Amino acid sequence: MTNIILCLVSFIRFGLPRTGISLLLAALFFAGTFPAVRAASDWDRVGKILARIVPPSFPPRDFPITDFGAKPDGHDCTEAIRQAMAACQEAGGGRVVIPKGEWLTGAIQLRSQVNLHVNPS
Repeated sequence: MTNIILCLVSFIRFGLPRTGISLLLAALFFAGTFPAVRAASDWDRVGKILARIVPPSFPPRDFPITDFGAKPDGHDCTEAIRQAMAACQEAGGGRVVIPKGEWLTGAIQLRSQVNLHVNPS
């Protein structure tokens, strides 16, 4: 706000025509008005946006990483998780389950139709 006042004072001091000041004031007024109007119309669309969101559904198949050789407590489980995810996707989808415990892993790539379910420790 201080910058706006300094700008106005500078314009008046250096002889900006009154029309220019009027235009500046109008621009400042509308700059503060339009975002509020836009935000109100965006919030009006929330219901329609939420209605389009459909939660994913997964087939009722579980692929525990322990079935693919994963062992807890310090063993690298990256390959077992990758194999479980690949098998899950090839079967048409389901849930890859990581049981309670500490499981050491590197980077894994999520796949389509695979719900990665991590049980809390």
